Amino acid sequence: GWQTRGSWTVQSAAPEITTVSVTPSSGSGLQQTFAFRYSDSTGATDLTQVWLWFNTGLTFSHGANSCLVYLVRPSNTLYLYSDVSESWLSPVTLGTSATLGHSLCSINVASSSVTLSGTDLVLSLPVTFAGQLSGQKNIYMYGTNGTINSGWQTMGTWTVPGVPSPVVSVVSVTPSSGNGLQQTFTFQYSDSSGATDLTQAWLWF
Repeated sequence: GWQTRGSWTVQSAAPEITTVSVTPSSGSGLQQTFAFRYSDSTGATDLTQVWLWFNTGLTFSHGANSCLVYLVRPSNTLYLYSDVSESWLSPVTLGTSATLGHSLCSINVASSSVTLSGTDLVLSLPVTFAGQLSGQKNIYMYGTNGTINSGWQTMGTWTVPGVPSPVVSVVSVTPSSGNGLQQTFTFQYSDSSGATDLTQAWLWF
């Protein structure tokens, strides 16, 4: 017959959290929709937060010259770190008709989404960068379930073009020639940054 002769405990495998990829993983431009992929071996629903960071290095200094974002997965709430103070901007729920941003970067929250499939979570974010964030930035990613995490991983690079210097030019005068004691002249000037950027317009006979 069946006899009890001992016992054995099978330990469950600890979940493994990894940062899988960012698409695109390199490039340049002021606007781009990125797909950030994370994985949790026990299932994507085990993830509680996923982070991403555009910065030159893993140095946390007032959020200056960087774009730091994280998602609270259970509530689908998106956070962006302020570029001027040691604080987070007011969070926004994914799908809300709103833009979450500051002077260096912004996210079109209405067009953002998160997808869970098996062990994978994909966060899609349309990001607009400002020229003030110019230069090559590393793309860092981090995921956690609240107990264990992936650690910060370098997953790609993105180059933000600088702000071009404005071009100011004199376009024309109408009429450009003639003679007489009286005439109404039209003087046309141009500024590539917009006419409101002009502070003075001169003319000289």
